[in-house]
Amino acid sequence: MNDLKLFQTAIDEANKALKFDKEKKYQEALKKYLNAVEILNTVKKIQESPDLLVKVEDKIKEYLNRARVLKFSVSKDLGNHSFKKKEFNKELTFFYRPEIEEKKDDDNENPV
Repeated sequence: MNDLKLFQTAIDEANKALKFDKEKKYQEALKKYLNAVEILNTVKKIQESPDLLVKVEDKIKEYLNRARVLKFSVSKDLGNHSFKKKEFNKELTFFYRPEIEEKKDDDNENPV
């Protein structure tokens, strides 16, 4: 499967997540957002287009931000049994590490 087809598969997963989100099925939405992120990470590894890379990274950030919000809703609904903060954050860190992005931005602003 090429990178554009995988990208579309990730978007399809995210659309399913959005549907679940609107239906207040937060646990299902969370799973779909994380699936979309996982697929996008694969796309990121095999992509050939710099333009697609930018879109992929933007979507990863968008979906992870929503997943973080949903995580709190899901954990609250489940009484914090299934998604303990450390476990969930560890899983999200695997996909995206914002401190690395922030460091890159800081390095570009203050050249030595």
